[in-house]
Amino acid sequence: MPLLNIFTSDKKIITDNSLEEVLFASTFNHDQQLGDAVLKKGLHFRELLFGNKSLTVISLFKFYKNIKKAISPTSGAYYLLWHEEEVENSKNGFLLQYLPPNSVTSKHYHKEQTEIFSLLEGKMILDTSESQSSLNVGDNYVVNPNVIHQLRTSHEPSLTVIEIKNVNYKDHHLVE
Repeated sequence: MPLLNIFTSDKKIITDNSLEEVLFASTFNHDQQLGDAVLKKGLHFRELLFGNKSLTVISLFKFYKNIKKAISPTSGAYYLLWHEEEVENSKNGFLLQYLPPNSVTSKHYHKEQTEIFSLLEGKMILDTSESQSSLNVGDNYVVNPNVIHQLRTSHEPSLTVIEIKNVNYKDHHLVE
């Protein structure tokens, strides 16, 4: 099976041909064999236009019925799915985010939440109050509480898994 960039339950991105341990996976080579295997494993998939190619995204979690645009007026991000779970008296979640070419997310910070960005497809730049990092497929970056951050793309879009520790919906503070 032509799977690429698999984000596994142990929070690693690997290149493998296995559907075992998949939380998220992506491929530009969707075929009937892959579709059958995904359905047999009880996984979900969604196809989207990624640049000028068709990208199939596979997940253990269910996708939104309709892709959701970020609420912040300064953000160009789109959300494909959100999954939340209770872990040791705190909520943790996974957000799958698509950022089109030449786009930015809102510039913001969190007082309590930690965000871990893992890039599945494309390229992006993560600007923080501490540094600037170019992220490529397979790269991970941890943004701790009280660190201002913003994602941006150039000519290539990005597909990013954002793992959020200590989910608090009111803990999103915009910076102008």
